[in-house]
Amino acid sequence: MSRAPSLPRVALFLAAFATAALAPSFALADPAADAERAVTLGHEGLALFQKGALADAYERFREAESLVHSPVFLLHMARAKRGLGDLLTARTHALRVARDPLPDGAPGSWVSAQADAIRELGELDAQIPRLRIELVHAPPGAAVMLDGLFVHQAELAGPIPVNPGEHVIAGQGLSGPVTVTVRVVADGTVSSIPLVFPVAERLAGPPDSPPPRPGEPSEGSLIPGLAVLGLGAVGLGVGVGAGLAAQSQADEVLSRCRGDVCLASDEGAAADAETLATLSTVGFITAGVAVPLGLGLVVWRPFGGSGEPATVALSPGRVVFRGSF
Repeated sequence: MSRAPSLPRVALFLAAFATAALAPSFALADPAADAERAVTLGHEGLALFQKGALADAYERFREAESLVHSPVFLLHMARAKRGLGDLLTARTHALRVARDPLPDGAPGSWVSAQADAIRELGELDAQIPRLRIELVHAPPGAAVMLDGLFVHQAELAGPIPVNPGEHVIAGQGLSGPVTVTVRVVADGTVSSIPLVFPVAERLAGPPDSPPPRPGEPSEGSLIPGLAVLGLGAVGLGVGVGAGLAAQSQADEVLSRCRGDVCLASDEGAAADAETLATLSTVGFITAGVAVPLGLGLVVWRPFGGSGEPATVALSPGRVVFRGSF
């Protein structure tokens, strides 16, 4: 709570109002009637502040500030809000007084108001409590509200300044809202508040399938089939690529031949073309075996849990599956 101004300070405040009303800057920037009205409102606000009518005093200072800007009005607005327990608004007003640059030749009352605002800003920072909301078992993207206002995800990373008093933290989960009520005092401490969602909230998809009953075979993995299909795809690619390269190389050698007679210098290129042709054949054979084998493994998935393990046997011209499917 702010202390009531002493009598010398009150006299200085009233003198500041009178000086501000007569200053040339006011006469140039605002109508004289507004300046006179602002001084009157400042006097009324100060009287109400002295009596403890802080809400009414704040309104007088606010109206005076709307007519004629003065750091003195803003400082007393901050003090009224501080006395009412609205420390966040008080800090906003005090911060403005502390940061706004003063014009050259500013009245002494303005300079004093800025110095007081800087000091009182430190006092407010030492009083303002803060909440750190900790989400427990929260589903992805859970909405969190503090006193009816949504809390941005970035704010959850650090403590949130609040006014002293009671606060309601709410979260919206899959099965409905969860709420926590907390009361804090003006001691500047950081309170960690867990917001606990039901454990079931962590389930982002359908429940897991029940395990197979004893003796009942389980479905095998897709990985073996996909791996074999991948091998077949590689073989097909090698077959096509090597075949095209062999054809191109052979055509180039034949283009320089005269009938059945070719150049001796093309013997190396002809050998390379033959090697590529062989590689192409191997690639196509690999694809021819691996693709149907992989498709079979994907469809039947023989490597699941069962009484008889599945086996695959390769022999010239055929593929043999054994086991329970």
